[in-house]
Amino acid sequence: MLMGQIKTLLHLQVNTMRRSEQEGLITNLSVFPNNKHLTFQLVDHRTLAGIPVSVKFSNYHLKISLDKKREPVVHILKPFLHEKVPHVYKSSNNALCLYHKSEFCWGTKSLLVNTIVPWIYFWVYFYEKWLITGKWLGPEFDHSKLNINEK
Repeated sequence: MLMGQIKTLLHLQVNTMRRSEQEGLITNLSVFPNNKHLTFQLVDHRTLAGIPVSVKFSNYHLKISLDKKREPVVHILKPFLHEKVPHVYKSSNNALCLYHKSEFCWGTKSLLVNTIVPWIYFWVYFYEKWLITGKWLGPEFDHSKLNINEK
């Protein structure tokens, strides 16, 4: 992919995130140099996919790192996550595990606002439930069935 195309794609991601901020999906969006890092805060919702929720989403501040060589990497900046948090990549400083590559392939036509951001809301919802119950109630991929190279 040419450098110009990469800049155009990053610019598209930033513009759609700005639109989602105007529409109330996120708030406090900040864009860092070269559009490679975005930080934002979730907003409170009374429902998630039609289900009533009581999670204080606005407590969550996030960072998405964009890199031309791989899918977006999402970190929760605030609040601090529990040290035994499930569904994160420990080797990537607790980056959120939002999907498995066999179920979704990040591509040039994928928009953060249509994929990653809604999945973050679900991840936070299930994380909050895990804090209460000690069980991850959200969907998960059975990593035990994979070869070591696929994990």
